[in-house]
Amino acid sequence: MFGDALLDILQAASIGPSLRWVDDFVFFTICQEFLDEYNQLRGKWRATIEKNGGRQQKGGRYWFKGEILPSGQVEEFVEDMVMPLCDLSSGHRGISESGLAFSIQDVELLCLGLSTEQSGD
Repeated sequence: MFGDALLDILQAASIGPSLRWVDDFVFFTICQEFLDEYNQLRGKWRATIEKNGGRQQKGGRYWFKGEILPSGQVEEFVEDMVMPLCDLSSGHRGISESGLAFSIQDVELLCLGLSTEQSGD
């Protein structure tokens, strides 16, 4: 339950895409230049997920149903895509030059209960 709650907090803070398995977290970051385009995709995915009934359950696994692919398989998402991702890079020295929307420092600060403004960075 703790891992699910932490993932919800991170996603609400625009950290993503991200997922977890048992006690492992995986964070992917988007290049700042593609963030708007990716958020548009997330909006389309969110509408499809809502149309398909939202959260699904298969055994002990929760997932979100996307489109049916040409192969006949269904797209499966690990989140509902409700929260758009934001560019968090401006809160850190040196990070904004990387071209990435967030850093592991953002994850660490959120886990400590701090925002980038409180970090003194």
